[in-house]
Amino acid sequence: MSDKLSKILKIFLAILLLISTIATFLFYKGLNGLSAEATFSEQIEYLGGTLEFFLQWTYILVAIAAIAAIVFPAISIVASPKQGLKSILSIVALLLLFGVSYAISSDTIVTFIGWEELYAGMYPQAKNLEELKVNAQELSLQVGTGLIATYILSVLAIVSVIGGEIFRALR
Repeated sequence: MSDKLSKILKIFLAILLLISTIATFLFYKGLNGLSAEATFSEQIEYLGGTLEFFLQWTYILVAIAAIAAIVFPAISIVASPKQGLKSILSIVALLLLFGVSYAISSDTIVTFIGWEELYAGMYPQAKNLEELKVNAQELSLQVGTGLIATYILSVLAIVSVIGGEIFRALR
């Protein structure tokens, strides 16, 4: 069964690669008709359909990756419950890491000259300064969570490398 599934997967991936390669070739071939003096709006008008195709193709590839990221581990868990438990524990550990990072992070807005204009450009839907501050605080909290999670993972990676070397030397 796994050999058959492996062959099907290889064929499917080869087809996806072929479609992507052909689309990229046609995109660059289409650039020949565009003059170097064309304005940005003329370039977008000329390349709009092609760019739209690439955007849609990206959505399709991301959807395939998301489905594969859900389906294949589920199959693995059913096939080997002991390995599945390790996968579930890894996911729980990551969720715990991001939960701790979220709890530690701050929603403080970094203020500097012109911060209102910067955030107003990022959040044009904000109707007043208070709504803008709420959006900026949410962004600050998300960025802080990501940074703290990155710091924790970096420290864990460094400690595991050094700890592994020490353990190997003591053996």
